Amino acid sequence: MRRRIIFLVFIFFLGLIPITRAAQQPIDSLRVYIDKTFDLFKTYDSNNTSVEYKTKFEEKTLKLAQDIFAFDIMARMVLGRYWRELNKCEQKEFQCLFIELVAQNYFDKILQHVEDIKKFPKKNIKILGQRMYTSRKAEVMTKIKYNDKYIPINYRFVFIENKWKIYDVYVEGISLIRNYRSQFQDLLLKKSPSDVILELRKKLKDTWCKKQNSAKGFIFKWLCAQCKEGELYAH
Repeated sequence: MRRRIIFLVFIFFLGLIPITRAAQQPIDSLRVYIDKTFDLFKTYDSNNTSVEYKTKFEEKTLKLAQDIFAFDIMARMVLGRYWRELNKCEQKEFQCLFIELVAQNYFDKILQHVEDIKKFPKKNIKILGQRMYTSRKAEVMTKIKYNDKYIPINYRFVFIENKWKIYDVYVEGISLIRNYRSQFQDLLLKKSPSDVILELRKKLKDTWCKKQNSAKGFIFKWLCAQCKEGELYAH
């Protein structure tokens, strides 16, 4: 279990580092991501236990994620046909709630195993090639050696906003989006999409309030720029 957690959180955040110039191929983007990821984690000081230091590191990582992951597409895929039942403001709120949910699920694990990540040999990550499904969609295949076992990790890319962005990650054939979709589908069989948003909002309320009070949460600030603040916290 420990091995799986370490590598899952590491692999998920491989795509969080932006490239310095526009890449022509998704496979080129991934190579740069890996290099930048190793550089980022090497700078993390595990001996610095201050909340401020960890918060700044988290904010930096999340800001990078917003540029690399196609969260708008991921959010739509997670809700599937229910996406159309939301109004424009609800759609934007769900996008931000989804980002926050993913961050909470993975970032704490990242910090717990950051030293293991820093020691991980970069040579154990093999980029195998890419498949171009269309001019705007592709998949990059990789494998990672851990404890003498190779684990396949595939990245699904879409060309949007003049860059290649990740919209799904497959770990040993298991889709990140499909995993989240199954969780939300169970809720949507019992509740309306609006009620699901309300429930998710309540679940993340403490984190949202902290970000609102500190004015440091980029997700909160982005969301408030899109929708009226009163509408989001009226319930």
